[in-house]
Amino acid sequence: LFHALAQLANLLISGTGGFTITDTTVQATGDVTFLSGSTTLPTGNFTIGGSFTNLAIFNAAGGTVTLNTSSGTRTVAPSTSVFSNLSVAQTGGQLTIADHATTTGNFTIAGATNLIFASGKTVAVGGTFTNQVGGGATTWLGATLALNSGTNYSINTKTTGGDAYGTLRLGTNTMIRSWNSSSTGYVLG
Repeated sequence: LFHALAQLANLLISGTGGFTITDTTVQATGDVTFLSGSTTLPTGNFTIGGSFTNLAIFNAAGGTVTLNTSSGTRTVAPSTSVFSNLSVAQTGGQLTIADHATTTGNFTIAGATNLIFASGKTVAVGGTFTNQVGGGATTWLGATLALNSGTNYSINTKTTGGDAYGTLRLGTNTMIRSWNSSSTGYVLG
């Protein structure tokens, strides 16, 4: 798939076979839905302004998916496909991570107004997790944040403020520092 301006309203992919988004940077101002087949995402940044629903297979191709919703109630449901890097840059509305979500790289919460992680779901991060917004804008109740980088890093700063996580699971050799944060449960190793 190629779009000369690399900006779309909504994107719906339904059909058998493989699809590749060849632009390195693409913006969809509305919803992105993959109903069937397999889709290779851009190798750069893929910005989504609406909901993201995957009922098929996507290949993250090493790029970053940025969720920048600004209004309404939006959901993210990646199914079993895995993101390379994921960033939330929400400026309005409500955004719910409604499914298990996994990144092989980094997950950054750069902006949020009402970001909800569904109860019983796991967000697994293979790289570093960074929370730049603090707790007032996020809800983790009943969700699990699994950090698996195998490195030592800070997830927030003193000036950003802390967050109240559901279950925090740290993988082998993953050591984090956080300011003013808590969790309802901790799992190590």
